Amino acid sequence: MLYELQLAIEQGTANVAGRDYRLDDFCYKPISGKGCIVTSPMEYWKMNSTDLGNDQNVKETAQCIAPPDATERVCFDRIGVPVLQFAIFGGLSCVVEKKNDCSECLVKASGLQATFLLYNNDYTSGTAAIWERDVFIRNIRSFN
Repeated sequence: MLYELQLAIEQGTANVAGRDYRLDDFCYKPISGKGCIVTSPMEYWKMNSTDLGNDQNVKETAQCIAPPDATERVCFDRIGVPVLQFAIFGGLSCVVEKKNDCSECLVKASGLQATFLLYNNDYTSGTAAIWERDVFIRNIRSFN
């Protein structure tokens, strides 16, 4: 469900004065030439539904420990920013209590969180507010 919601928000458009606007027009892009910064559990799989569906153990994925045959960095999003557990999970704890600070932790969470960072400036704020109403809020309400 989170995948579908995030996809709808990222791809949704709002028409303002005859022009279609998307998240990409307002989002914060901290790395030149890369996309929007979005903090979400879906970023463990770089918003790839096939990778998510093929994941044999999502709790192991959330540990951020690379398997021996890994060919990519683990726990980095689509644009190369680290995915931080405390920023995307609510009520974060371990399934089994850790033996020490360096022990692995199978994640247990009571909630998920996705954050879409937008620029807040005088040039885009009016159009961004319309996009927020027509795309973001509409999708949150329809998925709720």
